[in-house]
Amino acid sequence: MTSPSAPAQPAPKRRRFLRFALWGLALLVVLVVALYFVATSSAFLKSVILPRVSQRLGAEVTVESASIKPFSRIRLANLTVRTTGDPPLLSVREAAVQYSLWDILRGNYRIESITVLQPAVELVQNADGTSNLDPILEALAKMGGETAAPEPAAPSEPMALELASLNVQGAVIRVTRHYAGDQKDVFQVTDAGLTLSDVKNGGTATLKLKAGLGANLNPPAPGAAGSVRSTLAGEFKLGLSQDLQPTQIQGNARMDVEEATGALAETRSLAVALDTDVTPEAIRKAALRAFKGRTLLAELTCEGPFDLAKREGRLTVAAKGIDRQLLNLAGTPFGVDFGRTAIQSTNLVTLANQAQTIQIAGRLDIGQFSLTRSNLTTPTIDLGLAYDVNADLAAGRAVLRALNLDGRQNNQPLLTGGLVKPMTLDWSSGQAGAEESALSLTLTNLNLADWAQFTGGMVEAGRVAAHVDLTSRQAGRQLVTHVDGRISGLSATAGTNRFDQLDLAMTLDTQVDDFKRVALRQAKLRVTHAGATLAGATAQGVVDAQTMAADLQTTLRLMIPPALKLAALPDANFTAGAVTAEAH
Repeated sequence: MTSPSAPAQPAPKRRRFLRFALWGLALLVVLVVALYFVATSSAFLKSVILPRVSQRLGAEVTVESASIKPFSRIRLANLTVRTTGDPPLLSVREAAVQYSLWDILRGNYRIESITVLQPAVELVQNADGTSNLDPILEALAKMGGETAAPEPAAPSEPMALELASLNVQGAVIRVTRHYAGDQKDVFQVTDAGLTLSDVKNGGTATLKLKAGLGANLNPPAPGAAGSVRSTLAGEFKLGLSQDLQPTQIQGNARMDVEEATGALAETRSLAVALDTDVTPEAIRKAALRAFKGRTLLAELTCEGPFDLAKREGRLTVAAKGIDRQLLNLAGTPFGVDFGRTAIQSTNLVTLANQAQTIQIAGRLDIGQFSLTRSNLTTPTIDLGLAYDVNADLAAGRAVLRALNLDGRQNNQPLLTGGLVKPMTLDWSSGQAGAEESALSLTLTNLNLADWAQFTGGMVEAGRVAAHVDLTSRQAGRQLVTHVDGRISGLSATAGTNRFDQLDLAMTLDTQVDDFKRVALRQAKLRVTHAGATLAGATAQGVVDAQTMAADLQTTLRLMIPPALKLAALPDANFTAGAVTAEAH
């Protein structure tokens, strides 16, 4: 009897396969480790990554050194972005971020710190209008044209963020505007610092900022040279919801002008202060105030119920205390004094539908308005404007529901106007509606003698009256204007000739389509003297507002007898006749 024998086991082959697998795994580990050190090396960043970034941005991006630890830290030293030579558009002495990659991979963006030391931005605008930012803007526009519009993102869970600190120190932003020749204006932010801490879902973050602000103006004539230096400091508490939306804003900021010369000398000791107290349910306080020393110059306030999450509410916005002390800060460089001018405004602003629907109802009052320049002073005028406008930003439409203007000189009516029908403006790409609206303005009894000093003595007397009707059709895409005007009792001097008791009557009818085509349907001017027609003119035609090409027909007719009588030529004797000229 024979018993079956067991088959032989291929032990040598199994051991050989195991040996190959171990060697392969070891080689893979070596390759991964080598790839890790290559990909995270400063040389790889500078020779591979940054050249591609430079090509895409249209700028030269370089770093002096880099330390990359993908799981926890990235540090760049002496980062530079250069477009058109010196100075570089951007330079950063050091930028570093510390984070936890494992937490980020699990969906929790936990960042221990972001630090940026001595960043400097240099924007230069040349006299021909080009700037050192143009290459980047052109590259971004090209990338935007190559990239398809992304699909709308589906609703998702809010990002889990925990940023312990963001610290920016010694920042500089300088904007230089060159003119022809060697003149230039320089605006700059210096030694700026910003810290943002404790940013997280449902938490309260702290924002602190400080900076030096300055400007050196040296424009060509008739502009005036001047300089100003000021400081800015502020601190705010920012409450955040679970989806990182603001729920509370409390804090203040202040800017103080410390030095000012030349055309800006009037701003010396000017201060602007911002105070805010915003809760999830209301804007308790938001005030912007301007001071000169300890004197309050003007105040802009906003308060009322407001849902920060829904961006809906009813806010009272008011401006008061604006008078010559503040206005002359802008007028003095041009030699203008605003006299006893005082401005105030009160508005009720209603926001709805995530602030896509806005209604503003309010009033603007300008009292005792006058201007003085070179010893010439305008008459004092009081102006009042009441308005009510409703805008739907999502639909691209606005409706001016009410507008009433009241202007008085010496407590007598001068300028009145208002809407006859609500006016609709449509800037959307949709088809314009058929709404028609109308606005009228009336100028009453403007005495030219009060303004004679501004004409250099050419006009001495006369009274002006005018009426304007503006009709808007197709939601503002067609505007029809009718003007009737009259000047009576005009006395004027032209060279050595003096003209008295002239009367002028004018009629004008125009139509503007899509702000492109202007049709002058009718224009008439009639001049009379002592009840007799002296001259007349008519015009009509079309003007293309884009190319400024015009097709106009004009006619001028001068009656000879009254013209000779007005010119006081005793040797000329005409009992009839006229001179007519036509042009096309």
